Amino acid sequence: MYRTMTRSDITFAVRVVSRYMQKPKKPHLEVVRRILKYVKVTLDYGLLYKKCEKREVIDYFNADYAGGHE
Repeated sequence: MYRTMTRSDITFAVRVVSRYMQKPKKPHLEVVRRILKYVKVTLDYGLLYKKCEKREVIDYFNADYAGGHE
């Protein structure tokens, strides 16, 4: 859980693979190995959460509605 919170680049892959935890098959285990190899190579990547006085939520989104014309 900690890794997926601090490594947003692997969150989706871990979420998809975790669907098969009850009965994993060889392809699922190969994907897990790939994820672990990726994490090993990119250990210095991640998000750093710092304690600060002022907290501000900033979000970005695509508001062109997939290029639709109104």
